[in-house]
Amino acid sequence: MSVFRIYSGAANGAASGAASGAASAGVGSIAAADALRKSRDAIVNPGDDSSYPFPLDPTVMPRSATPPHPAPDFVTMARPATPDDLLNRLAHWDDWVVATLCLPGLLRPLTFATGASKASVTMRLNGVAAVTMIRPTFDMFKAQLKDVIADAELREDRASEILMQVNDTWSFWASMLPIGADKTPATVMLISIAHQFAVQVHMRFKHEFACARPEEYSPQVQPMIRTPGHGSYPMGHMCEAALTAAVLIALTKPTAATVAWNGLSLQLKALANRIGDNRIVAGVHFQIDLPAGRALGEWLGSYFITCCQPAVTGGAPFAPVNCDPGSSGQDPFVVTTGAPQTTSLAAHPELNKVWEEARKELRWLDPDEKRA
Repeated sequence: MSVFRIYSGAANGAASGAASGAASAGVGSIAAADALRKSRDAIVNPGDDSSYPFPLDPTVMPRSATPPHPAPDFVTMARPATPDDLLNRLAHWDDWVVATLCLPGLLRPLTFATGASKASVTMRLNGVAAVTMIRPTFDMFKAQLKDVIADAELREDRASEILMQVNDTWSFWASMLPIGADKTPATVMLISIAHQFAVQVHMRFKHEFACARPEEYSPQVQPMIRTPGHGSYPMGHMCEAALTAAVLIALTKPTAATVAWNGLSLQLKALANRIGDNRIVAGVHFQIDLPAGRALGEWLGSYFITCCQPAVTGGAPFAPVNCDPGSSGQDPFVVTTGAPQTTSLAAHPELNKVWEEARKELRWLDPDEKRA
């Protein structure tokens, strides 16, 4: 049983919904507040000011003890740090609070630089180029317009997927793995943090490029969903999906690869691409947006997973990625990878704890760990 708790808003796959939904959890209607007030007035004893029998020394029975600590997991007094202290604190916070604690450390080493006329944007990791994107030209987007219009024929077949994936991609990931807020809260929390991290990064690229959406090129597009109020390139849904697939593949990776895990990995990547392709069918993206979002998401996945591990002595290697739409903007979209550069990363103790708990939740997928 995981120590973490998740409000339903965090499991919907949409970073904004996760944060706002969790932050507002527990805020009910006026009628509910009135009902609770009346109930309390009817049953409370005004003369009873006794408290629960909290232990004065929370280290006597730490969370990892057997049986587990019988008292609530919050800190009742100032005390020296213990091995369980960080886990106890995180377990008591709402999921959006944990994300708020983790995001600044993830974003701090990342900086952005724009090229002349904002024709390119480079994201740097500790000052070293990590992801460079070249902006597609107007003619490239215009050339792909006919494909966006033609793909509208697929909308009837994919309508249910497209509508659901506007705010809920989590259900699709959970259809492949028995994961959810009730069974694997740490896993849900980790994916929620990853999504919010991805949004912070891909929105910066979108802002700098400010590429128009398909509906701004032709009245024939007529998207089947509301066009988001931000740029088209790179594709945010694809970035988030590629990052999610990378994290779930790493979380479920057994000690020795199995046929089942290999198949799962392929399906997770296929789902990520399907989510991205559905955004093109819906009429809110060009084909060229998808590979750019995927390349960014895959790099962010490598970075995020590394940050989830204990600090590595001597730093960690990251291969720089260059995304170039080429001369025509048609397939193949050119993504080149440079020689890995080693860089030092700060420790992320909160993120590391969430990762450890998520791995425990999915340990049953590793036959070697299960036998241990």
